[in-house]
Amino acid sequence: MTFGERLREARLQNGLTQEQLAQQIGVAKSTLTGYEKGNREPDVFKIKRILEVLCLDSDYLLGVSRKTQEDDVSAQTHEKYLQLNDESRKIVDSLIEHLFKMQTKGPR
Repeated sequence: MTFGERLREARLQNGLTQEQLAQQIGVAKSTLTGYEKGNREPDVFKIKRILEVLCLDSDYLLGVSRKTQEDDVSAQTHEKYLQLNDESRKIVDSLIEHLFKMQTKGPR
């Protein structure tokens, strides 16, 4: 999904027309149309105003994905789990459930 598509989607989810959002961020409707179609790019000050008006997270609007090394390890572990046969998954699930119960009981 492009910046323009995310902007349009967020605008619609906020129930705003292009004209309303354009007015709130201080640009012409044609400028906002350009942002949404990908023909123009807003400067940092307009992006900030868009984020404020639409109550958006900058990572979402800008399409930033913050994958960490921990995410990679988690994804690899999940992939390994999915490759187990049903019996092995049941054993892993049972072990996890047992460890969780022990941990949540707290000290005696």
